[in-house]
Amino acid sequence: MMKTMQIFQSNAEFKSCHSVALCEMMNGDLLAAWFAGDEEGAKNSVILTSRKQKNKEGWSPARVTVNVIDKAAGNPRLFIGPDEAVWLLAPINYGKWCQGGTRLFVKRSYDDGRSWSDLELFINQAGILGKNKPICTKAGTWILPCEYEESWQAVFLRLPKGNESWEIINCPRTNARLHQPSIIQKESGELLAFMRTWEGLVYQTRSGDDGNTWSEPEATGIPNNNSGIDMVKLTKNRIVLVCNPCGLGRDGSIVVHPKDRPVEINVQELCEADSKQILTIIDPDNQEVNSSRAFPVWGPRSPLSILLSNDEGDTWHVVADIEDAIGEYSYPAIIQSGEKRISVAYTANRTEIRFTQFDIPDCFDGKTFSTNAG
Repeated sequence: MMKTMQIFQSNAEFKSCHSVALCEMMNGDLLAAWFAGDEEGAKNSVILTSRKQKNKEGWSPARVTVNVIDKAAGNPRLFIGPDEAVWLLAPINYGKWCQGGTRLFVKRSYDDGRSWSDLELFINQAGILGKNKPICTKAGTWILPCEYEESWQAVFLRLPKGNESWEIINCPRTNARLHQPSIIQKESGELLAFMRTWEGLVYQTRSGDDGNTWSEPEATGIPNNNSGIDMVKLTKNRIVLVCNPCGLGRDGSIVVHPKDRPVEINVQELCEADSKQILTIIDPDNQEVNSSRAFPVWGPRSPLSILLSNDEGDTWHVVADIEDAIGEYSYPAIIQSGEKRISVAYTANRTEIRFTQFDIPDCFDGKTFSTNAG
């Protein structure tokens, strides 16, 4: 277990909180943003922000940064944008939750997140949202990983160097539901995106032309419980992934709090299974609930673990668990500060936003996964 600190605790005004974003400011401060309200999708959901000053302990009191009356705010994203301002992307729902009515808006800050511009429409396309930060490639192209909320298919917004408008680049469609991609660029220039799925495993797609086209998505050997993931590229061949490395068991049931994490999963059998196949989902109270694969399902969102790859994503090693108690520890955001210093923020039981920092070790002795599921 790692030492963690609290960024935010739910209260009478904001009974629930979820989906934190994290960004380092130009001056070394850290800024966090998340949504909070009665529950996910509630019309009183707003986006809150908080700051951790460089070399100081603790986070500032949360303040409301995005509030659209009677409209639910969703997963925010924070990053230093093409104009070197801090960008806060804010999905605002104008219909039924997760049914295609979300519009993506943006606010900008030119003083490290202390004040913000007015909310403005980011892209004129309904139903696109996401969770993770963009990257700027070696060619100067910005790529923002997203998904279509209604079909649960991955899509990328692309801004080539010198362009003023973002292109919509669809990931090849599959029978798997793929969303919330996280992207890194390898030393060769190839782009690698990992995606959350309903299929029990993290899926991957690659681009060899600066994000203009993407390969057919395929399963990795990394378990996934239909919960958010995030990763960051360190120096040379090292990548750090934070996720809940648990997923569907070989019998088609959700793995419960897997101290013995599954390494080999027959993805082919799962993919060929009837779409109405009944899964056995076991909740944190060990009560079984039947659910159809036609609806979003997920297993226990614990442990929340740090995985390290020393070969640019071909194999992964569990370095440590951030959280391993029964409960929900999910939707991590990860960034790098310095050569090996890592910062992670995440949701704890939908009532807290937590934070931890650590240095990535040079050695490890944890479980090993391969991106080759075969």
